[in-house]
Amino acid sequence: MPLLALWCTVAVALVAGCQNTGHRGPEGPPPEYAALAEKYNARLAQVPRLWARAVTQATYPGKDGKPESIQAEGHFQFIPPRSLLWTFDKVGLQKTFAVLGSNDTRYWWIDLMQDRVMSIGTHERATPAVISRLGLPMYPLALLDVAGLTPLPDPALPDAPEVAWSGDGLAVVTIKEDGRPVRRVFLSPGDAMPRRVELLGQDGGVTASAEISMPREVKVPFPATGPLFPTRYVIDADDEAGHVNVRIELFAMDTTRKQPQAEQFDPAVLAERLGVERVVDLDEAGNR
Repeated sequence: MPLLALWCTVAVALVAGCQNTGHRGPEGPPPEYAALAEKYNARLAQVPRLWARAVTQATYPGKDGKPESIQAEGHFQFIPPRSLLWTFDKVGLQKTFAVLGSNDTRYWWIDLMQDRVMSIGTHERATPAVISRLGLPMYPLALLDVAGLTPLPDPALPDAPEVAWSGDGLAVVTIKEDGRPVRRVFLSPGDAMPRRVELLGQDGGVTASAEISMPREVKVPFPATGPLFPTRYVIDADDEAGHVNVRIELFAMDTTRKQPQAEQFDPAVLAERLGVERVVDLDEAGNR
């Protein structure tokens, strides 16, 4: 199944749809797309890597269909465009019990609670059924999309995204790219800070969304001033497996550390370091 179906089903669904508040948008035309994209992408470009402490609360369908919950501390590490390492540690203890991650070609979920199992697959062969059966709290690439960590398309490309006002005064950029769901990014019109992201299904309805708030400064090398980056994400999802709720808050965001490094997103290195005892290939026919 193409990634479009996965992105549309394994993410988050916001009951309010496009969040029409009943109020009219501002008078006059919305900001030009080129100006919004320049500010948005310039901010992302200042973060060639990101290290942050993360506090996570998540409720999601487990492998047997029963709800499972995570309350964890840990770290959120990211190197654009697709390298993500999100660790879950027991609250109050520096003991990792799960890891969600991806790189340019693969994604994985490492469960260290009992059998120390790594389940791993390729992005090109990922399907909603595989993700649901695995019991992932979130497909990594969907997380990056709704978290506003995916750059806006180059304004110089043909068919530049459309911009309109939302009912609550945000600039709404509608992005249509081949092989991906339609994405609506709600931006503050002045600084192009993401406030909400929605993914649309093939019928035009909202299938995925995240509320984004609390921008804080990211530490960058002295003497530069770091960009503001959102630190709170409230995500809700309803897919074929059930309801997902994920709340993430980031602290101490930093680009000056030596971490993350590229080898941290190598699943073989991770498996050895974390003492993984069994690897499940999600691309094999029997696991799909």
